[in-house]
Amino acid sequence: MNGINQTLLGDELPPDASSLLPIPVDGYVVGDEITRATDTAPLILKQAKEVEVTDEQTNEEAGDILNRARQSMKYFEATRVSMVKPLNNYVKDINTRFKSKVAPLVEADEILSKKTGDYHREKLRKQREEEARIEKERREREAELRKREEARAAAEARPVEEVVVPEVQAVPEVKKTTVTASGSKTTMREDKQRVVVDENLVPREYCSPDAKKLKAAPLDLEIPGTKVDTNYIPVTG
Repeated sequence: MNGINQTLLGDELPPDASSLLPIPVDGYVVGDEITRATDTAPLILKQAKEVEVTDEQTNEEAGDILNRARQSMKYFEATRVSMVKPLNNYVKDINTRFKSKVAPLVEADEILSKKTGDYHREKLRKQREEEARIEKERREREAELRKREEARAAAEARPVEEVVVPEVQAVPEVKKTTVTASGSKTTMREDKQRVVVDENLVPREYCSPDAKKLKAAPLDLEIPGTKVDTNYIPVTG
């Protein structure tokens, strides 16, 4: 046994193990009985092939051959077990010793497997949380976008409400007073008149040579092609 095996297994070996290793392959020949059983096995086979069972005598002969064959098989099996048992015990002892040597490594493997497994599971958990957060934000953005689009579509589909322009009240006449050097007062009165700026735009109902209809129209009425000018007329008093 080399130095490495002695270090792992120690110096102790099972009883007579050294005598069992190695054993010749051809027959495991141990003692005269094995030799005789080995020599008679081919003869028994030859007799089994040649015997013809036709009557009581030949039947007894066949039974005798069968009995010797079975006895030889039992002997070989018992011998095999007796030779293998020490080897099996030796292998069992080797396995036990190696198991005790490897035990710390097995424990280290379990510890590290658990730690790396826990780390991997935690990593996957954080990754799934981040993916869920990103997915949630994406859905919220899509929902907000749909909400805005629906609001814009509803606004575009809503009928336009008619805008009612309140009636413009007539502007009261404004008088501006100017005091002259002689002490008399001159008041300025507004005089608004409609004048034509583009005859082509004036409606036909207001087209007359004397512009009476235009003048009679309310000053706060919008008439295309016209405008309202303000002139100041001196008023003394």
